[in-house]
Amino acid sequence: MNTLLLRWLDQLMRTRPNSAAAHLLALACVATATMIRLAFDAFIAGVVPYATFFPAVLLATLAGGLEAGLTAWVVGGLSVWYFILTPEHDLAIPSLHEAVSLGLYSATAFIMLAVASVLRQAVMQLRESEERLRVAVNGSPMHLFHCDRNLRYTWSARGRPDWSAGRLLGFRDDEILPCEEAAPLMALKFRALAEKARVQGEVTMRTPLGRQTWEVVAEPLCDDRGDVQGLTIAGFEVTERKRAEADRERLLQELDHKRTRLEAALQEQQSLVQQKDMLFREIHHRVKNNLQLIMSLLALQSYRLDPDTQGLFEETIGRVQAMGIVHELLYQTHQIDCIDTLTYFTRLGEALGQANRTAELHIDIESLPLHIEQALPLGLIVNETVINAIKHGFPGGRTGEVSVSLRQRGADLVLTVLDNGVGLPDGFDPERGNLGMQIITRLCGQLGASFTLENQGGALFRLVLPLNVEVVVPEGVM
Repeated sequence: MNTLLLRWLDQLMRTRPNSAAAHLLALACVATATMIRLAFDAFIAGVVPYATFFPAVLLATLAGGLEAGLTAWVVGGLSVWYFILTPEHDLAIPSLHEAVSLGLYSATAFIMLAVASVLRQAVMQLRESEERLRVAVNGSPMHLFHCDRNLRYTWSARGRPDWSAGRLLGFRDDEILPCEEAAPLMALKFRALAEKARVQGEVTMRTPLGRQTWEVVAEPLCDDRGDVQGLTIAGFEVTERKRAEADRERLLQELDHKRTRLEAALQEQQSLVQQKDMLFREIHHRVKNNLQLIMSLLALQSYRLDPDTQGLFEETIGRVQAMGIVHELLYQTHQIDCIDTLTYFTRLGEALGQANRTAELHIDIESLPLHIEQALPLGLIVNETVINAIKHGFPGGRTGEVSVSLRQRGADLVLTVLDNGVGLPDGFDPERGNLGMQIITRLCGQLGASFTLENQGGALFRLVLPLNVEVVVPEGVM
């Protein structure tokens, strides 16, 4: 009964009549009050003579606003003066007692009018606030509810997708939801009531849109003494977010699995590279040892030969030594297919210098990384040119100097070997030269290089090697 009365008053105060309707409403209230007063004059005349006019002013103010209330207050006073006070049906000046009675009525009715007007204004402002809240909530994914201490819904801004908001009012979750859906929601609310604190959790519900996941926040409402009077519930539909999170987690797991497999493959590849590096280093080490053994055997064999034949053996030993230095450097460094030109040709120059006492050897080499397919033939070329310079440039026990230079000029590598000996003989033809010149010619063709021989204060050998030309290795040579 109280709830129905409150709803009726709420609806009454939410009306917004225009000015003319407000005045008509006030007149109707006063006319009704007057007729009731006159009809029950015998019962209320001596008790509360103005009892019916107070509700008229109050009702007019609540329903029509301040303007209607003032009209009801003024017309009601005149009606009392005219119909109630003596002499009746006359607006003559009443007696002092009746004048005081009329004044008390007017004051009391005015106070009621003022209170009712303020109450109506507050209700109108509350109505506007609720409307703004409703618009805000309807425009957002949030659903708002209010429950009393018994967890029965008393207010709802938005209900479930398949329910109107009003369908929830007066019910508990376990009265409108299946048991498996209501249980976690009720548990969350009971926890908020018990702890008097905000509680947040997730629940799953079946709706016409399918099975949905909701994030629910229960906030207790407490009075001045700290007693919980109810709960405010906020719900957010997070099905898509949870699905996206699940997809993201699945993708992360797949990526982690692929990353693990990739790391394992990389580790396996690194292990294979290390094994390959060790294998190549071992090969270079064994090749170097085998070449050293060959040099030792040739040296031992040469001791039993005549001087001319012994010289040929020494030249062969020099060639083997030039190849052995390459493999030794490859074994000593972390590179398996490149060597440093400065280190290589310096070592080769030292070996050549120790093998002869005729000429002083000067080395001017630029430090460059050089592939083994180029370094090995180039080392043999340097070995042959220096030996030829010493052997043919300083006959009869003469002494002198031999300078070896290696520089990069753009995309080319330029090698020069210059001596200050007797120079080249007239009509010298490299193609008809000795074995050393034949080796030089063949190796230049293998490298894709070109060379020239000329006299310039001695014999000058100049070789130009394009660095971007692929080396062609003849079958059975390397």
